[in-house]
Parts: sequence; C-alpha cells; structure tokens
Amino acid sequence: MEEKLNRESILLKAERESELSDLKQHADKMIRGFENFNDFSSNRAIWELVQNACDLSKYGTGFLTTHSFGRKFLINSIMEADGAYFELKDFEIDRRPKEWKDLSDKIRIQKKNVYEIIKKGKIVEKPIEYKTTFTYLQETDQENEYVNESSLDLEDYVPLVLTINERLKSLSIINKE
Repeated sequence: MEEKLNRESILLKAERESELSDLKQHADKMIRGFENFNDFSSNRAIWELVQNACDLSKYGTGFLTTHSFGRKFLINSIMEADGAYFELKDFEIDRRPKEWKDLSDKIRIQKKNVYEIIKKGKIVEKPIEYKTTFTYLQETDQENEYVNESSLDLEDYVPLVLTINERLKSLSIINKE
C-alpha cells in the first residue's frame, strides 16, 4: 500500500484545496462588501484611498470601499518586503468577477504576480518619500457616478487626511477636466 501512495500528489491536492478555501472566504467577503456599496461608500473611499497611499501593503476592509471607483485598477508605487524595495509599475488589481471562483482566480493571479516581482522585479533604493498612484478604470455608469459624487467632497476630506496622517506630505488629483 505504501508503495502505491503518491505523497507529493496528495500534498499538492491538499495545499490547493486549502488555498481554494482561503480564497473563497476572501472572495466571498469582498463580493458581500461590493454588494453593500451605496452613495456613502464613495465618500469613505476618498478617505481610505488617501490613507492607503501610505500603507501600500496594509490594506484592510476599508480599502474595499475604494473599489466603488472601479473594480479594476492599476497601482504604481514601491512595495516593501522584508527590507527590500520593489518597483510596482502598472500593477493590475482586477476585482470585476461577481462569482467567488472567478474572483478567487483573479486573487491567485495577483498573488503570483507579487511573487514574480519579488523574484525578478526591479529593486530600488529605499525611497525618501513614496509616490503612489491608483488609476481606476471605470466600466459601469455606477462607478462613474461614485467617482463624480466623491469628487464633490474632496475639498472637505483631503485636508482632514493630510492633518491626521503625518506621513502623507502631498496629494495630486488628476481628473478628466
């Protein structure tokens, strides 16, 4: 019996099932969050977006609200991992799928892309200051509406965030106008 067992195959299957279970929980939580977006989500999203520009590797559930601007977006910044600094150039985040399996696949691809950056990506010096850009690619009328709605509150939110977050030194907002 021992000779017929393929332990490596069994191990790989167990690891895949464990990863799938973890990704399912993560994807389900995100999908539930997306379903709860409302007019106030875009207002909170501005706050979370500015806060997260300084904490690129520390996204929490608040960052989820920034997906109200578009479920597909690009990040340009520096990623820190274990004291090394890697350039992120047009790093794609795609949260468009509405089913957990498809969203899990997108998350898995994103994780693999992070690992590839660590393996082969451009290493840079520790930045004196971080410059982070999020480019949201709106695909629905609702996403465009959330962007337009949130822009009305920028003048109120940005000074508050700049005051509270000492690490954030400046902010540039680029829009179609």
